[in-house]
Amino acid sequence: MTKILWRTTLVLALAGGMVGAQTWQGSNGTYALSGCYQTKDGVRCDFVYSVRSDSGLTWVPSSFETVTPDGGNLKASAISVGGKPFERYGASVNAYRGVPVKLSVLFDLPKTQNTFRVLTISGERVDNVPIRSTTGAQVASAPTTAANLNIAGNWTATLTNCKQSAANTVVCTATLRK
Repeated sequence: MTKILWRTTLVLALAGGMVGAQTWQGSNGTYALSGCYQTKDGVRCDFVYSVRSDSGLTWVPSSFETVTPDGGNLKASAISVGGKPFERYGASVNAYRGVPVKLSVLFDLPKTQNTFRVLTISGERVDNVPIRSTTGAQVASAPTTAANLNIAGNWTATLTNCKQSAANTVVCTATLRK
C-alpha cells in the first residue's frame, strides 16, 4: 500500500505543476493542451476548451502562434473544431457549459522540430511544448516498485490524454524521462 501511495503522490506532484503550465484562460473558458505531434501536413496541436457559460464561439488559426527554430513567428495555418475538417479561415460552434469542445490547429513546420519553444493562444503563452513523432506513438508502461525506481536526478514530465473528470480534476497519462 505504501508503494502505491508513494507512486501516486509522485505522479500527482509532478503532474500538478505541468497541468497549470499547459492551460490557458480564454475569454469565456479554459484551454487545456492535449498534446502536439507530427503529421504529414505539419505539426498538429489538440486542445480541449471548457466554457464558463453557453455561447457561440468562433476560432481563427491566427489566434494560435509559435516561435520557429530561427526565432520567427508562425501562425497556425488551419483549425478544426468538434472533429470537423480543418478550415483555413476559421471555425464556429455553439458551446455549452459542461460540454468540452475539442479543437485542433495545424502549423506548417518541418518534421525536424521536436519542441515548441513558445506556443501562444491570443497572446497567452506556454514554453517548451514537446512535439511527439506521431499520434499513435504510445509509451509502453511497465510496473515498477519504489524499491527499484531510481528517482535521483532531473526528470521531465510530459502529460498526454488529459481529460477533465470533474470540476478542478484533470486525469492525464504522465510520461517521465530522465
